[in-house]
Amino acid sequence: MHQERAPSIEDETVLQNYCKSVSAIILAGGKQDSTNPLTFKRCASAAPISGTHRLIDIGISNCLNSGVRKMFVLTQWNSASLNSHISKAYPPQRIGGISKHGFVEVLAANQSVSDQTWTTGSADAVRRHLWSTIETGTADPLHGPPSEDYLILSGEAIYGLNFGRLIAEHRLNQADITIATVTMPKNRASRYGNLTVDGNGCVQRFVEKPEMSELDSFEFRGPSATMSKPCTVSTGIYVFSRRALCELLSVDEDKAADYSALNNFSDVLPQAIADGYNVRAYEHYGYWRDVSTLKDFYEANLKMAERQAPFCMYDEAWPIYTMRRHLPPSTMYGCHVDRSLIGEGCIIRALKIQESVVGNCTNVGEGCVIDRCFIVGSDNVAERTMVSGEVGIGRNCVIRGAVVDRNARIGDNCVLVNKENIDEANHEDEGYVIKDGIIFVLQGATIPSGTVV
Repeated sequence: MHQERAPSIEDETVLQNYCKSVSAIILAGGKQDSTNPLTFKRCASAAPISGTHRLIDIGISNCLNSGVRKMFVLTQWNSASLNSHISKAYPPQRIGGISKHGFVEVLAANQSVSDQTWTTGSADAVRRHLWSTIETGTADPLHGPPSEDYLILSGEAIYGLNFGRLIAEHRLNQADITIATVTMPKNRASRYGNLTVDGNGCVQRFVEKPEMSELDSFEFRGPSATMSKPCTVSTGIYVFSRRALCELLSVDEDKAADYSALNNFSDVLPQAIADGYNVRAYEHYGYWRDVSTLKDFYEANLKMAERQAPFCMYDEAWPIYTMRRHLPPSTMYGCHVDRSLIGEGCIIRALKIQESVVGNCTNVGEGCVIDRCFIVGSDNVAERTMVSGEVGIGRNCVIRGAVVDRNARIGDNCVLVNKENIDEANHEDEGYVIKDGIIFVLQGATIPSGTVV
C-alpha cells in the first residue's frame, strides 16, 4: 500500500498537538467469557500483566504517552477491582487535572426509565454514553472544549502505539473512520475482523470473524504483507470523526439513515463502508496481541520475560504507568532465576524459577520449581511471611504450565504439572480448572498439601 504517511512527522510536539482535540473511549466492560477463569471475579481489563500492572494500564499509558489526556472508561461486568485500580492509579493531578482538562472518567453501565436493558455490544456501549462523552458544543470546566475526533480502544490488548501518528494520518486523509490494522497468518486471522484495503489505503470490505474458507477472498497490498502473514485484521483501535460517530450511532436528529439497531462496531463498520463513509486503514507495524482468552493471556505474559521480549516494559520514552504501591524490594534466598520477571515485595526461597512471571507480594517456599508459570501474587504485603495457611506457595512444590491467581494458597509438596495432558477440566470445587491445557488456580483458592494434578 503506497500512500503519503503522516508517521513521517517526527516532531513529538506536533504529534501531541494533534491529540489535544481527541477524546479516548476505552471499552472495558464487554460481557465476560464464562469459560475464561480470569474473568470469574474481574473484568478482562482488570486482569494482571507482567507481575506489576493491569491490562487497562496499556490503553491508558498509550493515551498519556501520545498526549491524549481525556479518557472515558466504559465498564459493565465485574468492574469493582477495575474501578478501584483506576481511581488509585490515575488521580486527576497525575494526568493534568482540570487545569489541563486531563482525566480518566469511569462510566458504568446504567438503566433509565426510558431504557431498562443492559449494554448489548461495543457500539451500543458508546451510544448509551454519547450524552457524556460527546460534549454539547461548548467548553466546560472538566472536559474542556469539544473534541474533534474520538479514539475507540479495546481494553483487552497489549500494544504500543503513538496515537498522534494515527490521528495525523486520519486527518491527512480527511477520513470519517480510521482502523488500526496488523497483518497475521490465516490460522489466527479468522478470530478477528478482516479487511480488504485498496492501494490508497481505503477500506473496501470488513467482515467479522470470517470462516477460514472466506479468507482467500481478502486482499491486502502493503510492505509488511508476506506469504506467512497475508491477512489484514482490525486491532479494535478506531478513530471516528465527531460527525461520523454521531451519525453512525444515531444521535443526529437529521440523520439520513437509522443505525440504532447496530450494536457492535463489527456491524457499524461494514454499514459505514456500504454507505460511502471515508474509511481508512492505518497499518500498525509494532507488537499487538489480543489477550481476551486464557491461552493468549498466558503466552503474552511469558513472552514479556524473554531475552528479546516483543513488548518492552523498559522503554523510558514510552513508560507503562500503573498504581504506585510503595512496596519493599523482593528478597531471594538460594534461588536460580532465569528468563523471568519478579515483582516487588516478594520473598522467594525456591530452588528454581524459569520462564515465569511472579507478581507482587508472592511467597514461594524452599525447594520449589516454578517453570513457565504466571504467579499473580498477593494483595497484602503483611502476608509475606511463610507460615501455615499463608497466601503463597509452600515448600517442595513443582508447578509447570500454570497460572496461579491472586491470593491463592498452595500447600507443601504439591505437583501441578497436568501430568495427563488434559486439555479441559473443571475442578472449581477443588480450587482449579484446566483450560487449553493450562492449569489455572482460582483466585483465593486453597490447594491442600500433597495435591497432584
